[in-house]
Amino acid sequence: MIDLTLLRLLTDERIPAGGTEADTSFTDAELTSITSKCGDDVNLAASEVWRVKAGLVKSQMGDIENYSLGEESVKYTTLQQRYDHALALSEEYRKKSTARPATVFSQTPPDVLHSEDDND
Repeated sequence: MIDLTLLRLLTDERIPAGGTEADTSFTDAELTSITSKCGDDVNLAASEVWRVKAGLVKSQMGDIENYSLGEESVKYTTLQQRYDHALALSEEYRKKSTARPATVFSQTPPDVLHSEDDND
């Protein structure tokens, strides 16, 4: 079983001091559901959590990224940057995973685009 505290640390989903899981993007039940599909591979679970987080950011695209009021202005990290960051971390943890995805082809497919008769 994957340690949810470690998974929360790897995915920047720590429960704040004095807070609860409701103060994060994922409940323990949601994280447990994700980890159940990843066996005991914490890196694969982290990859999946970051992939889901990227999807959550993608759904927010179009939200306010900066505003100004009088002489004060605030600029947030763009949602595209947050999305790209989450996908990059998902890929990084997937690479660290010991699980290997199933392959569709067990042999190298034939080279049908180049034939020896190209000189005709």
